[in-house]
Amino acid sequence: MPNHARDILTAQEKLDSLEMLNHVTKAGNRGFTNYPPNIQPVALSMYNAVAKKIRPAKNLKLFTHQPSGMPTGLPDLYLTKLGQLVVPVIHDYMHNPFLNGQFRHMTVNPLIKVMAETFIEHRLSSGFFANREYFEQAVDTCFSDFKVRCGTRNSTNAFTYWRTSYVKSQGDINRFIDIMIDESPRFEVHSIVVQLRNATGRMPQFGDEHFEDQTEAEMLAGLVEPIIKAVWLNKDSNNVIGILSKNEIDIIGDISKRLIFFVKKEYTDMDNWTDTELFQTVDPFFENTITHCISYGDVPSMNAGVAPMFQGQHLNYYDINQSGIAPKLSRLKAHLYGTDYWMRVDGDRATIRIEHQYG
Repeated sequence: MPNHARDILTAQEKLDSLEMLNHVTKAGNRGFTNYPPNIQPVALSMYNAVAKKIRPAKNLKLFTHQPSGMPTGLPDLYLTKLGQLVVPVIHDYMHNPFLNGQFRHMTVNPLIKVMAETFIEHRLSSGFFANREYFEQAVDTCFSDFKVRCGTRNSTNAFTYWRTSYVKSQGDINRFIDIMIDESPRFEVHSIVVQLRNATGRMPQFGDEHFEDQTEAEMLAGLVEPIIKAVWLNKDSNNVIGILSKNEIDIIGDISKRLIFFVKKEYTDMDNWTDTELFQTVDPFFENTITHCISYGDVPSMNAGVAPMFQGQHLNYYDINQSGIAPKLSRLKAHLYGTDYWMRVDGDRATIRIEHQYG
């Protein structure tokens, strides 16, 4: 099997990474998308599955008269296994916010991008199954073109870079977490979100009172760097043993940098977040202004008090000697770097970065 065709995410990692992606981007909230009521949104993992299925396929039959398939609603007409994958994607691609241009400064997995672009160019429509011969021929022509596009030098290089950069980031973060565990078998993870308000013209323009001639990256850096510096300077008192940062964007157009702090825990006692030394360090930075917002995060794997507790602890508490730690760590990792398999911010570079680590 070609290297690009092998899955580098387990089924659970796909679910966990897409959960995080849909949460931070708001793409999982139909109130922010343009889906018609009769269309069921399709996950990016389905696109990925279709792309990998059709690239080596010689038989692209979508329909069958065998009752073993899925009913289409028409007499004696059923969907094949391939059809059950392909048809929902064809229904979805014009409405999917990751593919229809709703996001700015976003790069989607290049294999999925090539497939969506091919659909759009061929104006592939879900059509009516009553005219199944025409529909199947149109799909066959589209997929033949898709295979050609996947074989170009540019596409091949894009697929390779996307995969290798993901694997490198995965290795870097796995080693980082190993260092955290070696230093402290018990630790908590806390995140704060530094968000620029760029959506719907809210960012001040030239001539406005709050206007500053800076790029978004410079503005984010100006907000983030003092927080990282203050936390790391006080690491002996706040017990922070590592800091990560992660670039994020949402469907509204706001860009963010999530700061993720790994905090050593000597005892199993549960501390209120607002009573911790780390909170005392970051609290002066929390603010909500016309240009930006700095606030505590709301992701259960890296924030306290946002989900029901487990084993008497918040879900952002990790004890390497407790039962159930393996899936918890796997979910945390999927939330940290797994999202990069599907989408990245402002280019194709990894969104996760190691700022500081113990040692």
